[in-house]
Amino acid sequence: MEHDISNLQPMLTVDALVVGGGFAGLAAAVALAKAGKRVCLVEARSYLGTELFAPLCPWLRMKDLDAIERRFGDSDEAFVKRVGENVLAVVPDRLKIYLEDAVLESGIHLLYQLSPLYWERQDHLFRLYVAGKAGPVLLQASQLVDATSEGLLVRMLPGSKRRPVEAAWRTIEFTGVHAKLLETHRIDLPTDLTEGFRLHAGHLGGDHVLLEHAVRYDSSLSVVEMEVFARLQSMSIAKWLFDHHPAFAKAWVGSTSSELAVVPRHRVVSTESHQDGLLQVAESIYPVAAFQPVDGLWIASGCADVDDEMSQRFDTDIPSAMSLGQTIGEACAAHSRNVEANAISSHCTSDIRDVDVDVLVVGGGTSGASAAISAGQRGCRTYLLEQNAGLGGTGTVGGVNSYWYGRRMAFSQTVSRWVADEHRWMGIKENQGRWNIEAKMLALLKAAIRANVQVALNSILVDVLTDGSGRVTGAVALTPDGLVRVRANVTIDATGDGDVAVRAGAKYVYGADREHVTMWYSLAPRTKPGSPRNNWTSTVDIDHPLDITRAILSARRRYQGHDHSAYIAPRETRHIVGDVRLTLTDQLRMKMWPDVVNIAFSNHDIKGQSTSDWIRLGLIPPNLEVEIPLRALTPQGIDGLLVTGKAISATHDALPAIRMQADLENLGCVCGVTAALAVQRGTSPRRVPLQELQSELVEIGILPAHVVGRTMSEAALTKEEMQAWIWALDDSVHLYDYSDMEFDEVRREPIPIVMVCTAGRDIVPMLREELARPDSRRRLMVSRALAWYGDKAATSVLLEEIAGHLRAEVLPMRDSNIRHTQASPDQGAMPDLAYLLHTIAMVKDERAIPVLEEIVAKIDPTLERFHDNRSGIFHYVDSVCEIAEGIGSAACLPALQRLHSIPLFHGHVCTNLVQPDFFEERLAYLEITVARALARCGCGLGLNVLVDYLSDCRHTLVRYAHHELVDITGQTLDEDVDAWRTHVAAMREVPARPWQSPRGVS
Repeated sequence: MEHDISNLQPMLTVDALVVGGGFAGLAAAVALAKAGKRVCLVEARSYLGTELFAPLCPWLRMKDLDAIERRFGDSDEAFVKRVGENVLAVVPDRLKIYLEDAVLESGIHLLYQLSPLYWERQDHLFRLYVAGKAGPVLLQASQLVDATSEGLLVRMLPGSKRRPVEAAWRTIEFTGVHAKLLETHRIDLPTDLTEGFRLHAGHLGGDHVLLEHAVRYDSSLSVVEMEVFARLQSMSIAKWLFDHHPAFAKAWVGSTSSELAVVPRHRVVSTESHQDGLLQVAESIYPVAAFQPVDGLWIASGCADVDDEMSQRFDTDIPSAMSLGQTIGEACAAHSRNVEANAISSHCTSDIRDVDVDVLVVGGGTSGASAAISAGQRGCRTYLLEQNAGLGGTGTVGGVNSYWYGRRMAFSQTVSRWVADEHRWMGIKENQGRWNIEAKMLALLKAAIRANVQVALNSILVDVLTDGSGRVTGAVALTPDGLVRVRANVTIDATGDGDVAVRAGAKYVYGADREHVTMWYSLAPRTKPGSPRNNWTSTVDIDHPLDITRAILSARRRYQGHDHSAYIAPRETRHIVGDVRLTLTDQLRMKMWPDVVNIAFSNHDIKGQSTSDWIRLGLIPPNLEVEIPLRALTPQGIDGLLVTGKAISATHDALPAIRMQADLENLGCVCGVTAALAVQRGTSPRRVPLQELQSELVEIGILPAHVVGRTMSEAALTKEEMQAWIWALDDSVHLYDYSDMEFDEVRREPIPIVMVCTAGRDIVPMLREELARPDSRRRLMVSRALAWYGDKAATSVLLEEIAGHLRAEVLPMRDSNIRHTQASPDQGAMPDLAYLLHTIAMVKDERAIPVLEEIVAKIDPTLERFHDNRSGIFHYVDSVCEIAEGIGSAACLPALQRLHSIPLFHGHVCTNLVQPDFFEERLAYLEITVARALARCGCGLGLNVLVDYLSDCRHTLVRYAHHELVDITGQTLDEDVDAWRTHVAAMREVPARPWQSPRGVS
């Protein structure tokens, strides 16, 4: 390891750690829990029942079902459908939920997406180091159970022997198969494609078929290479079926295996076990040492010291696996440890493989695949690490199967051509930028192979290599073959979350600067194989492993159907701080950059809460073309590294317009071209010859020719220009109507309110003068502009306008038709009154206080109305709090206290990992917002509510509450509930601390 992680503080200490979420691991964990042990179950994937779902084998026999329900109890909802005399087709969503419920109801800690790195024994504890999105994590336990079919823990032992694998199996899932033709026409697959196959019926009915085929295992290939080879083989078989068998003429390739089904690759013999005795497992008797090669380390898989037949049974026969797991769990609970105090015996994979390349790309998603292919096409030795089982990221395994906005040209257009080539043999007609997910994964993989890119799938980042001077020189990754250390001249962080940059020491902001709210994540539901559904629900904090698990558990219980994606795809997480930081103000000003390297195109597609003052003013941006400078891709203070994808240097409200699939494909190409140029010139990415880079991007079609060598100036507006922009304001124009554009339209003319609000304070006297004119047809718009500058001259006009909206007994609903709007908050859509309230909040004028009471009195807060995206309840609460916290006066407290007393707006702290109702998180966000306003007005109740939220299981809310506590009190305590309770209790008074908004930084 490049960085010492031995001083990590343990995230969790339990009696037993079970690694592996297959049926043996589940049975072991439940048995341990029933024996009263504190148990944690760790699974590298995002689901349990791994021997069914990783190799895509969703079928059971009756005896399998009996064993499962006997061990874990009856299911409230059937997770199988009978498709034959002794054959049951599994409904993946239902079985995954059933298994998770069995684990959680047993009181077991569950952690997803963490892979073991190494372990050591210290005193009477095992210290297990695991890796995931959050970086290395330490877990401690008295005993370990390795229940992985790969033997992830025991293969680190000196006694581990690699077992030769002669054959493997892989599955292709189809829908739209003609059932009758399948019965009447025999399938004669050529032997050069596969030496055997089996057909299985899917749970959706006659046209849902899974074909399991044999893969001739080549022992000269690594596991990573075999996975790539097998994926290509599967698609060759699918192509043969489409071309030669009438039943598949109109079929759809829904999915293929994430991993090969193979016999256990490792076998372990006892090395230092001191345990005597025998174990009865699946009607056979074995010495304890066969399953406990080291004291305290147990094996619950076919990797134990048993014969080949039993090894395979433990891995493929569910009743045998569960019998093994229960036996090991009970034995683990009953046996005492025999480890000398203070003894340390470390067992870590020592055979780290070294690779030297020109360009390393970490992350093979929308941008990463493009980056690696582009670098490889330019002759660079390129290595691509991808955590998923296929390339494409959010645009494939993440469940996105179509373009939205974005410039579908240049490299993105090339990708579309590659996908179209695969679509043709699948019989898919081109459909306005939609794609078959398997086709796109295949197209990207083939392109990477043609470009001589070394592709490592199912591989995760472990560490970052640096030279000590702030230059990144590569990375360490955990692949299915073990650890690999890749040294590179240039590294591209295409993780989508800035993983490489953060571990190299880069500064970052999580979500929004203040609230740390992000756009909604997605664990895409699939109504049927290969048919994902878009969804907009809640947030996730990838810096915290438990929050990732929570997000997966909750998402799987939303929109239940066939299955969910195996990849949790956040729309937004970390924003790396680069040499420049893009803002929404830049976009609205249509800023041109001298080092422009890409141009994005989109509406303001914010799926979640906007925190920008532009949106709160009422301005929803139009469709814009947005220039991306090279300096937004280079992390501040770090050399040798480019960041691509949604983690580039931008604010929360700048990201929505630059995150489209087509634009990220082109951005990945930009990074590949930049990296190749840096390698060729022997320099760092930030120092490449700019005109040479831009000229090549012009040749590719990513940039227009006029950007090369252009001269730019940003002169301040003259008074005449200021006056002209003031006269261009018009009260008959709704600012949100600027967003009412068709998909192919682009706004190129400056927006008057933007020009006025960014002109500088010299324009304020001119605005006041215009406001004083009784015949002005722009008094309201001028008042909005004055409010932007914090000028109280705006207050009287704004209050007059607000009064007009308050004549009814209830607050007005949104009557504007803002495009693409889902449940609030979304797309910045809110009632006109809410925009006015947010606007007057910018003034921080106590004359607005009476409005607070009237709003609270008329809010009509029912859950049904909260669900209605036109009611505006979310935004009315948010705007009332913004007014109050900006004033920071005790006079605001009666309204805020009344608001907090409403049942809908308090009591939403949650410690349950499973929360299917995503509206609960939105209500909790509002409760924190009310609490921060109370605290900023000098009320101790607000501080106490903020402290309560430090115990919440939704960590983005913890970030939000903690940020406010630190800012309001000036204390820099950690997210420690007890420490904060003590501090708040000791405060004699809570001084008011009005919020000072940094206008325009959004």
